[in-house]
Amino acid sequence: MIFMGCMVSPPKPGDISYDRYLRESTGILESLRKRAHMMTDGFNSCKNVVCNFTEGV
Repeated sequence: MIFMGCMVSPPKPGDISYDRYLRESTGILESLRKRAHMMTDGFNSCKNVVCNFTEGV
């Protein structure tokens, strides 16, 4: 329950851990976005396959 509370209530600007939280979450999202682009490009390189990139939030 403690971890669930942390997930639904992340640090806010001004909190001690906010800078680290922001760096980590931005890094994770960038990594996922990069992988999604790689998969989309891979599918689109196949003959007769069309895949649109989707931007998740």
